[in-house]
Amino acid sequence: MPRIILFLCVIITFFSCEDDEEKDLIFEGDLMLSTQLEIDEFMNSGFEEVTGSLRINPAPGSPSEITSLEGLSSLKKVEGSLVILDNNSLQSLEGLDHLESVGGNLTISYNEALTDTRSLSNITSVGNEILIQINANLSDLNTFENLTNVQSITINSNSRLHSINGFNKLSSLPGSLIIGNNSTLSIIEGFDKLSSIEGDLHVNSNTLLPNLNAFQGLSSIGGSLILNNNDALSSTAGLSNVSTIGKKLEISRNPALTKLEGLNQVPTLSEFLIILSNPVLKDLDGLNGLTSVGNLFIFHNEELTGINLVNLATITYQLDVKGNSVLTDFCGIQPVIENDFTGIYNVNDNAYNPTQEDILEGKCNQ
Repeated sequence: MPRIILFLCVIITFFSCEDDEEKDLIFEGDLMLSTQLEIDEFMNSGFEEVTGSLRINPAPGSPSEITSLEGLSSLKKVEGSLVILDNNSLQSLEGLDHLESVGGNLTISYNEALTDTRSLSNITSVGNEILIQINANLSDLNTFENLTNVQSITINSNSRLHSINGFNKLSSLPGSLIIGNNSTLSIIEGFDKLSSIEGDLHVNSNTLLPNLNAFQGLSSIGGSLILNNNDALSSTAGLSNVSTIGKKLEISRNPALTKLEGLNQVPTLSEFLIILSNPVLKDLDGLNGLTSVGNLFIFHNEELTGINLVNLATITYQLDVKGNSVLTDFCGIQPVIENDFTGIYNVNDNAYNPTQEDILEGKCNQ
């Protein structure tokens, strides 16, 4: 009997020690690391998990001294948010190579010297948003190739960002994808399997971006599609599989865009179709699948000659066409007017400005 009791005590002690060891690998609560010494001391702890949020940024009023994250090499999971902010001497995220999941937001912002994010390649899940913004020397975002779950992605105002290549396993976004104000961005690759975005897709103010070919697998946008201020954008053909846009389509101030391609499978827009200040856009042929829109606004497109939306039958609220200096053909909206249009009708400052009565009488062009 004493031998049995002794054996049981040994077993209990073993599992108790094992549990204690597992607990020793978990940091309970939020953690802020503000100095290089604190980063280095984290290595000695061997923590694999932080149950709260982890912030890596200088204390208010203190200089930025963190140059390496190698002290975080044991970290696999952050249950809250991971924030890497205002670290002006940090050039890479090496040390986060074993990180697999972040439960809240993953924010990488205002890290002036950061050039490399490849150490995040093992992350498979981010519970809320990935936000990468205002990292002045980040040239390539070649990471997140194993990511399968995230709510939203924002990549914004990284002034030297040349390419985005990753996100290859991501098939859907419950939130939005926003890529904006990256003045040297010329290449977007990856996103190969992305088929649906439940929120919005914004591609705005990316001066050197020529096309949207990264989104050839995309079929559904539950919110709005916004393409604004992309100086080099000459083609939208990469959107050729999109068949649903839930709310608004806005295409504005894209000075190299001569035609709209790839959007002719979209039948309805519940809110707005806005075509604004695209100076070399000649026609709207790429939207000829539209049958119904909530509001139609066409403003200041200097080379647009006709509104050739041949299948459009219904505009629910407002038709507003202004300041298109060579626009003379309104026959594409004749079915809308003949279909007892009762909304607001504003047509002025174009080369030809027919009234509703003119269109009903067949005087839809000049």
